[in-house]
Amino acid sequence: MTTRVTLLRHGLPEQADRLLGRTDPVLTGTGWQQLRESISEMAFNAIESSPRQRCCQFASQLAQQRQLPVRIDDAWAELDFGQWDGVPLNQLWDHPGFLAYQDDPFEHTPPAGESMTNLRQRVLMAIERIALTYPNQHLLVVTHSGVIRALLGWLLGQHQGNAHLRRVRLDHAAQLSLELYLDEQHTLWPRLCGLIPGPATKETSQ
Repeated sequence: MTTRVTLLRHGLPEQADRLLGRTDPVLTGTGWQQLRESISEMAFNAIESSPRQRCCQFASQLAQQRQLPVRIDDAWAELDFGQWDGVPLNQLWDHPGFLAYQDDPFEHTPPAGESMTNLRQRVLMAIERIALTYPNQHLLVVTHSGVIRALLGWLLGQHQGNAHLRRVRLDHAAQLSLELYLDEQHTLWPRLCGLIPGPATKETSQ
C-alpha cells in the first residue's frame, strides 16, 4: 500500500517576525493568497491540519469547498518554543541559549519548551498512522516549518546538527512531497519525492 503525502507550510501569518510555536496569530491576506496559489492545481482525497489558526482555518475552508474530510491533529503542531515563544527574533539572536539551539537543536531545547526529539517522535507517530489510514490515497497536511524540517531530517538520516534548519529554504506555502509504502509485514518505507518552494511574493522572496 502506498500513501502519497503533501505537507504544506502555512502562509504568511501576522507577527511573522517572531518565533511562532503555540503562539497563534491568524493568516494575513497574503498568507491566504499564497496557500490558494500553492494548491490550486492539486488533487487530494483528504486533509489533515495543525490546530493553529494559521493552518486549520485554511484547511477547514478548503475541505468545505472541495467536500473532503478534514482532521485537526495536535501531532502537526509547531514545536513549542517555551519561553521563546512569541518573542521577536531580533531579541533572541543575542541570547546564548538560542544560538546553541540553532547550532544543534537535537542537543539543546528552548527553556520550558519542547525538544526536537519529542517533535520528531510525535510527527513520526502521525506518519505511521496515516500510512495505515489512507492507503493508496493522497493526503494534504497543512502544518509548520518545524514539522517539515523534522521530517526532512528523518528522511535524510540526520540525528544531530542543524542542516535541516539552516541549509534548507522553506518559504511560506512551500510543499514537501513524500510517499509512504507499507509492506506486508507493516514495515514502513518512506521516499522523498520533492521540495517545492512557495509562490513568489514580496514577503517570500526577501
